[in-house]
Amino acid sequence: MKPEKSAKLYIRLLGYLRPYSLVFSISIFGMILAAATEVALPVVIKPFLDGTFIDKDPSLMTWAPIALILIFL
Repeated sequence: MKPEKSAKLYIRLLGYLRPYSLVFSISIFGMILAAATEVALPVVIKPFLDGTFIDKDPSLMTWAPIALILIFL
């Protein structure tokens, strides 16, 4: 397909998206939020795992399972 026809096709398809622009914007925001959360999760869990398994801190051994359950709720 020629580039001119492709551009016209995409512009026409975006016209169909216009009535759903609010839903589209909310879904894009949700995807960005989900991506940021997935990256942040290992950073949050690392102190719990290091304190429990490497340092063998007794207070973390008590609270780490509870904290991990609360994180995933």
